[in-house]
Amino acid sequence: MRFSTKRLVACVICVYWVFSLYGVGCERDLPTYASITSPTQGSAVAANGTFTASVNFPSTLTSASIVQIEIQSGPGTSFDITSQFLPSGQSDFDGAASASAVLDAIVLNLTPGPQTLYVRVDDDGVGGLTTTLVNFTWLPVDACEDAAGAALSLCFIAASDATQQCYIDTRSACSPTDPALVAAESSLRATVTSACDDGSPGSAAAATALADQLMEQCLGNPATLAARVFGGPHAKSLAGTTSGDAFETCLDSAYAESADLLDFAFNAQRACVVSGAACATVDADIATAESQAVAAVEAACSGGGLLAFVAGSSPNVMLGRVKEQSDCMMAAAHANTSPLSLGCGPRPEVTVPPRGVPTQVILDSTEWRSRCGDGSDYAFYLRLAPSGEAIENLIVHLEGGGICLFESDCTSRFNSSPGLFNAQDNTFPDSGYLNTDDTVNPFGNWSMMFLPYCTQDIFTGGGTTETFPGGLSVERHGALNVREALRYARDAIWAELRTFGQDYRADQMKVIFAGSSAGGFGAQYNGHYPLDELRWINTTLAPDSSLALAGGLQSLPGLVTLKAPESVWNVTPFLAPYCFASDCILGEVMFPAHSERLGATPMQQLLNISPQWDDTQTSTTYFADETTWTNAARQTYCDLQGTPNVHYFMPANVSPQHTYLRVENLFQTQSAAGVTLKDWLADAIANPAAVVDAVEEGSLTTVQPGVNPFTCTVAP
Repeated sequence: MRFSTKRLVACVICVYWVFSLYGVGCERDLPTYASITSPTQGSAVAANGTFTASVNFPSTLTSASIVQIEIQSGPGTSFDITSQFLPSGQSDFDGAASASAVLDAIVLNLTPGPQTLYVRVDDDGVGGLTTTLVNFTWLPVDACEDAAGAALSLCFIAASDATQQCYIDTRSACSPTDPALVAAESSLRATVTSACDDGSPGSAAAATALADQLMEQCLGNPATLAARVFGGPHAKSLAGTTSGDAFETCLDSAYAESADLLDFAFNAQRACVVSGAACATVDADIATAESQAVAAVEAACSGGGLLAFVAGSSPNVMLGRVKEQSDCMMAAAHANTSPLSLGCGPRPEVTVPPRGVPTQVILDSTEWRSRCGDGSDYAFYLRLAPSGEAIENLIVHLEGGGICLFESDCTSRFNSSPGLFNAQDNTFPDSGYLNTDDTVNPFGNWSMMFLPYCTQDIFTGGGTTETFPGGLSVERHGALNVREALRYARDAIWAELRTFGQDYRADQMKVIFAGSSAGGFGAQYNGHYPLDELRWINTTLAPDSSLALAGGLQSLPGLVTLKAPESVWNVTPFLAPYCFASDCILGEVMFPAHSERLGATPMQQLLNISPQWDDTQTSTTYFADETTWTNAARQTYCDLQGTPNVHYFMPANVSPQHTYLRVENLFQTQSAAGVTLKDWLADAIANPAAVVDAVEEGSLTTVQPGVNPFTCTVAP
């Protein structure tokens, strides 16, 4: 082939013309693109269809600029919406550096589902349109969802009114056959069936499942309010009042204002999601209503001090916990809650880990209330049950690691063991009842949580910074770390269930809430949270090596009195509302207090696991020697033997031992009264109504001089 000069020149001219036309050449900048700031990539816009679209142009535009903005909705369907972005009173974008428009998906006639927003810009108008796009989703509220949310609101009002009346009149919860509760349930189920069962295959079952989920919210939220205000579901605080006295009046007001606030918050959020009403101010409106409710309770409770005295929480704390309940009701009633940012249910802040894989979760302290002693972000491990297994079966283990109370011991621990104040270096302890091999562990196919201990406050700290005179500061967030980790797990499980078309129901969770040593103390002091706040009513408490005995050289209640105030550790608002006095740190007080609260379901048991010869419990609870501690352990057991819903596994070990649950060989083989710990715990969970104590006399009285025999009947 002969070389042709004419052809070469022609090609060069052609390429130059094309490059110049599209803005690429020696004398032109590379193309610049607009940026879409709203909606964001992969987001879901409000179910009511109203959303704001915003774009920043690559430069300030002129009258010559070319702008095209459109939405592609469904296959082959596009809508040109450029005119809605024009500056007011203009027919072009002259002088505009950005543009935005409030759009309505219903008015635009968008097809529900995936959408794509395109922005094409040629800023100088001489050729070279550049394209930017984002994908988002719009799913409108359907008739079923709208009716279900409204039915839940009416059901909650009826159930909360009935619950309040039952507690005030009888000092106890309503009977399940209470006419008001039966009528509320009947109305909700009828509404959901009518709106959601369209006769198509599977719709009847789906409507029933939705009604079941909403009924848990309808009846469960009044139960949470009652437990929080009246002193547990058994109304420990209310039981000590008399009709019409100042204490009853205070508690009655606290419940009524809490219920009214929850009803207001839920309906304000629903109005935003369903119809777009007041979305911009919904959070502020709820905050205002909360402030008004706090003021009303303060007026009824002598400025709030009476409520703190009888229920353990100030009006601010008590009313401040209502908003999350509303968030959970919204997540249950509405699949798409945009544009709300909720603190409950499936949400962007909660990433679902892969099934069967222990995964570290680090909670950003700017988004979550958690924090470690050194100020670092709290971290924990979540391992969801393997695929095909029940994800709602959950072990929660709180790690041990002692306690530091004073500047001297805290400084010593900071210097010698800084890891005690940080959780991010922990690994998942795949052993004992956390062993993920289900061929050796009866709980191996359960979901599991491992909560590291990094605050040295036995998981009681309520979010304070304790600063000592010498300058050392320790973050005391132990109770908050437990709560935030559990909330994360709840929402991850909720999201995972939803991907399979299933509904999350708190009453279907099956939970072992346990810990070893300091973590066992934490399990005792936080056990009411999963039971009453999360409403995991099928929860068993299993503290390991944390008997919290009285009689040491220092008074444990005295230490609590020292650290409990809001200005120090802020402990009291996070203790059980039925046991928050300083002596509730003691097992002899806390165990009977839990006993009164437990038993509503067979799994509501307190399973104490402890050695009988334990040098660590001896020292950490300030006993003079192991013999004195062992005698106290034996006597306390006999004092509490037969307490309903409280059981013990206590081997008569003759050499020092501390903790069992996470120690592989001890979990597998340690026996007491002829049964191994593994089998005793597995049987207690499988058949809780039949659990019996496994406590033995053994040979301690001969091997360890000074040890007294049990004064009650135990196994040999």
